[in-house]
Amino acid sequence: MEFDEERPHCSLVLRKSRLAPIKPTTIPRLELMAAVLAVKMDKMLRSELEYEIHESVFWTDSTIVLCYIANHDKRFHTFVANRVSSILDRSVPSQWRHVISELNPADDVSRGMRIEELLSNTRWFAGPEFLQEDASQWPISAVTTTDITDLELKKEVKVCAMFSHDSADIVIQRLFVKYSSWYMLKKNVAWLLRAKSFLKHKVHKKQTSNFSQLMKFGKPKGL
Repeated sequence: MEFDEERPHCSLVLRKSRLAPIKPTTIPRLELMAAVLAVKMDKMLRSELEYEIHESVFWTDSTIVLCYIANHDKRFHTFVANRVSSILDRSVPSQWRHVISELNPADDVSRGMRIEELLSNTRWFAGPEFLQEDASQWPISAVTTTDITDLELKKEVKVCAMFSHDSADIVIQRLFVKYSSWYMLKKNVAWLLRAKSFLKHKVHKKQTSNFSQLMKFGKPKGL
């Protein structure tokens, strides 16, 4: 916050940390969960503090999270999509900036630090030194594109398979409309093929039985 026009003042107001879930998850997902926590804290501070907050700026050392937030044309899996939606409900991509890990005070605690070192750590209580400067002197974000090129990002992108046919059967059209999951679509098509095979076998068996009965009584007249 700024109390005068000459130099900004930075101070620790609130901090929160969460333990990683017992169920194994990827680092990008954990960092995305931290971003969700950041926007929730911003909303809470705005309602509790007596100071008027004109603008909020969010910092993260995760370029993957920044790509998630800035993305406009990719569909992510449910876990990522829900959390990105939660972030964008409370912020806009332009509020998010990149800070290198060496300057990120959050790493001081998450990576472990003795209590004596923490008490003497001015960066933890006042933030990185560049925040004491004018916003024009802040680091420029390393993320300049929203292209999904990173391997971890590709894992979270939902792949959709589409087909086009001028004379597609109405049953096939209904199946594709009804099932959005590729697994469920394959499962139900397999059941239809199994039913088709069963019915063909029943019809063939009935025809064979009728022919056998016909042969017992001899060849009909007129044939």
